[in-house]
Amino acid sequence: MKPKLRRVPSGARSPAVEELALAHALEECLEAMALGETDLDRLAGRYPDAADEIKSLLSIAKELKDKGAPGSVLALEFKEELHDRLRQRLNA
Repeated sequence: MKPKLRRVPSGARSPAVEELALAHALEECLEAMALGETDLDRLAGRYPDAADEIKSLLSIAKELKDKGAPGSVLALEFKEELHDRLRQRLNA
């Protein structure tokens, strides 16, 4: 089954709404990874407007997982990284 392409809004909405859309897209990608999806390009490609940023964040998650970080550590470190990036975008 071909996944639906979803667009993360760019410019038409407030930065806070865009960040929520990015977080939602990222959450969907992480869930797909947890179910065994390994192609980061394909996962990020579901969201063409934010593919580069999503791929970067997914790479961090994959690296932490590959290093054997427990799920709770992965979640904490990943959330901190995501929070930092979101804050940077909001302050830009």
